[in-house]
Amino acid sequence: MDVSGVISSPDASCPVYGSDMSGANMARAPLFTEEHASDIRYVNTRAADNPNSHAARQHCEALWELYEPYADMNFRKEFRSQFHARYWEMYLAIALKEKGYDICCPKPIGPDVGIIVDGLRIWFDATTASQGMSGSVDQVDVMRFGEVGCVPNDKILLR
Repeated sequence: MDVSGVISSPDASCPVYGSDMSGANMARAPLFTEEHASDIRYVNTRAADNPNSHAARQHCEALWELYEPYADMNFRKEFRSQFHARYWEMYLAIALKEKGYDICCPKPIGPDVGIIVDGLRIWFDATTASQGMSGSVDQVDVMRFGEVGCVPNDKILLR
């Protein structure tokens, strides 16, 4: 997982999705729903049918309780199809917040999270590895469990 940062002058205000950042009077939307999910990691974590997935679900829900006021409107929907990417975005923002930084998350367009350090705004875009775009020269084949195969180093290096 990679985190890229961009430094800029702090702006007077950082646009943040949501108007009440205190969380007061906000109805909490559940992170996990029974709606269709295409990401098997989401499906398994949602099921919480063993001690590991149960602990993972509790961890995600604890992060969500803190992150929800900063999340964009599509976060929960995209969490069902992009579990790692959206989890990493949520985890990064809350980790920075717990380290004492005031965070801002400009939504729906912009970097995932920003902080101010020594008078400068630092922007982070949380990025995770993926299979790649369908038909792209650097697309990595889907891993098949129980089968031996070659690691496509040349395709991975292109990314």
